[in-house]
Amino acid sequence: MAPPIPSAKVTLSYPLYAADFDPKNPGFLLVGGGGGEGRSGVGNKITLLNTSRREQVSEVVEIELSREEDSVTSLAIAQSSDTSVTAFAGINSSEADQKAGKNQHLRSFRLEYPPRRQVDGDAEKTIAYGGKTEALGHTALFSQPQGEKDGIYQRTIRISPSRNSSQRPVAAISTGLAVKGEVVVFRSDPSLTNPEVLGRIDLDKEEAAGLDIWSGEEADTAVLAYCTSLQVFIYAISLSQSSALSDPISVYSIPAPEPFKSPVRPKLRSLRFLSPRHILLLANRPSRAGADLIVLKLDRLGSVGNSTLQKRLNKSTKAAVGLEVCFLSTSPSTGERQILIAVAGQDGSIELLTMEYSPKKGLGRFKPYTIIRDIHPASITNLAFSTFIPPSPDSATPPTRAQYVKLASVSVGQTVVVHTLPLQPHPSPTTEKNKAPTRYVLASSLNPNQTLQNTFSVFMAIVVIGIAAFLLQAFTEIRLGMSDPSSSTSYLGASKWVSPELRALIQRPFGGGGGGGGGGAIPPIASISSIAAAADPPAATAASYATSKLSALLSSAQQAAASATGSTPSSPSSPSSPPPAAHAIIVRGSDSSSELSAELHPPDSDVVRDETLRRWEELSAEAQRSWLARLKEAGHWAEEQGEAVLKGVFFSEVAGAVGRACCSWLRGGGGAEREVEKGIGWSAI
Repeated sequence: MAPPIPSAKVTLSYPLYAADFDPKNPGFLLVGGGGGEGRSGVGNKITLLNTSRREQVSEVVEIELSREEDSVTSLAIAQSSDTSVTAFAGINSSEADQKAGKNQHLRSFRLEYPPRRQVDGDAEKTIAYGGKTEALGHTALFSQPQGEKDGIYQRTIRISPSRNSSQRPVAAISTGLAVKGEVVVFRSDPSLTNPEVLGRIDLDKEEAAGLDIWSGEEADTAVLAYCTSLQVFIYAISLSQSSALSDPISVYSIPAPEPFKSPVRPKLRSLRFLSPRHILLLANRPSRAGADLIVLKLDRLGSVGNSTLQKRLNKSTKAAVGLEVCFLSTSPSTGERQILIAVAGQDGSIELLTMEYSPKKGLGRFKPYTIIRDIHPASITNLAFSTFIPPSPDSATPPTRAQYVKLASVSVGQTVVVHTLPLQPHPSPTTEKNKAPTRYVLASSLNPNQTLQNTFSVFMAIVVIGIAAFLLQAFTEIRLGMSDPSSSTSYLGASKWVSPELRALIQRPFGGGGGGGGGGAIPPIASISSIAAAADPPAATAASYATSKLSALLSSAQQAAASATGSTPSSPSSPSSPPPAAHAIIVRGSDSSSELSAELHPPDSDVVRDETLRRWEELSAEAQRSWLARLKEAGHWAEEQGEAVLKGVFFSEVAGAVGRACCSWLRGGGGAEREVEKGIGWSAI
């Protein structure tokens, strides 16, 4: 989990469109914007802010620009020192000058820094600060083709980090609202007196959605990457020859949509270099369906790139409006470093992610860090990271001051918000010999105890599941009235944990009875064959098979009777034991087949009470011989069992009686009525 991120906010007097940190003095932030040419009453300004205190942002100096010209649309620091900073800005000339074909859209300004505090003995010297600012120069680099409409402006500007402070910086600018889009790469001194154009890229009817410059792998080269709405291009420049090495090369295109899906493809919004071979792309899905980060890998300069990683941003981000990255310190031994990624959403939120880079392993996966919401009252127009300057690795003692990097965001709501992101050493210094950390990472973004945390999380999940299972088992035993701990279904004996009154309210015994202890009620109907099926041995003889069926039936009846009376059931192995009176066994048969069925009922059931049944001892000798033959044929009885086991068993065969009566009537015999009467006498419904 990310730690709390402190922030400071200041509200200026004009809408803001651009921002950039001084790379050498990360405590100073330059912002610009305005209301445009003289109709809104809001001035056009550039303001230098002091962000060195994490809880406060203060104004240092402000440049009041002409209200007869356009507002600041783009801004980048071209050169800085301990005493001043020089910036390039995109500011259109007045409408009258534009109609006359003169649009000095590129401007340069110098702003002096306040002097540092000086200590003379025990007293601090306070030096007056005049807040001097100076407009250094202006020029026009965009071509003005025939038929170009008014309103073209300098949409973006990027400046490459210079290897040598004595070299003139390489910068790239792109057009906005142009009939034919254009990107211009140039090199110039801060005064813009003699800008040297290194290359012009004609975009035809497209515009550059984003661009970035990376110092080439060779000392005298620079690489420009830019994207239109659907394609990414690479443009290599030779600084020694002051010309392009080749025409722009397309290295990536947004793939066509899959069949049966929306024909509209995502659109690229911005891009940034992550390494000489990796480019980060920001793409918005159609119909405000979300945004994605895509990592494009180039095998070599100018080769077609492959999309190696893709990350969908948080679902709350329907569309993204800005992208910025920050490179933290590099490990001197391994070359590893962490990259911070900030994405501004159209809803005013900023999503922070991290990536690990290693020269051997390449780029790691995206790791979400946090989402900062409700930052500005209006939409965000620009993001800027400060440059992280790590403590000297040669220091004999570890740094005592907390290390951090700042993230600034500006909006049309005239607000500037600066978030201070805390950093931590990685790995943490633990011994006297290793006091200086190898590199810094975002606090809590790399957790060395991740395995321990995962183990603890799994352990807690097991504990919670165990407690839930224990409570469920206890409730089930109380609910079903399982009071005997020795029972196979009562493991806890939870019914004894509650008072009888509470148990009576909770219990719903299995089988539908009311409250109270005891096992479940015997099911109303239980077939002899279904009771004994599980116990039938495959190789049993006919006699043992019949005995096992009858034994299973008698055992079930005896156990049910014993459960009702609380006595110990007699052994079911005794074949001469008649079934207990607590339950009734009814045997049914039909003349149409040799199959018989037996049912076990409570003595007070409706079947026993309503049907006219005959016990075995109430049957005539002829009927008993007939039933014995049928029971033996069906495998329910064997001669060695004896007739005693059938005492108390009820017999019913109304279908057979009616059938025999009908046959006698058809033969014309007078015994039809007697046959019916005989059948009803020992087998009736």
